[in-house]
Amino acid sequence: MILLPAIAGLGAPWWRPGAQGVIAGLHPAVGRAHVARAALEAIAWRVADIVEAMAAVAPVERLHVDGGLSNDRTLLQLQADAVELPLAVGPADATVLGAALLAAVGAGAFASVEDAARLLPEGHIVEPRADPGERRRQRRRWRAFVEASAGL
Repeated sequence: MILLPAIAGLGAPWWRPGAQGVIAGLHPAVGRAHVARAALEAIAWRVADIVEAMAAVAPVERLHVDGGLSNDRTLLQLQADAVELPLAVGPADATVLGAALLAAVGAGAFASVEDAARLLPEGHIVEPRADPGERRRQRRRWRAFVEASAGL
């Protein structure tokens, strides 16, 4: 099964504001776990869409991820495999901590962003493990699905 997360349209890099969410491949044996897995795969492929667009103008060597979804090990592995890059996984609250540290830099509590960044806790790395041929096949499947579904 496959899912297109386009409840409020499809954003970058597709830019189809009228697109709607789609779930395809339903059959009697599909359960909640299948839908959840398809949703995680869709998140990973949507990020891969954006990384691919970014890589066309600037090299991308690794992704830094945090937030609540970074607690899901399945998503992290799917993401690393989809983008074919290592993920530097920070703690779930790293974004808010980073914002607070930037405010502290602005207030003069730190001399530089680099000084403040030293307070961010180290995370861990998730390396891609997918077979490159399988990854390309899945990528083609995703892109064809988006193209076919985005106009519904």
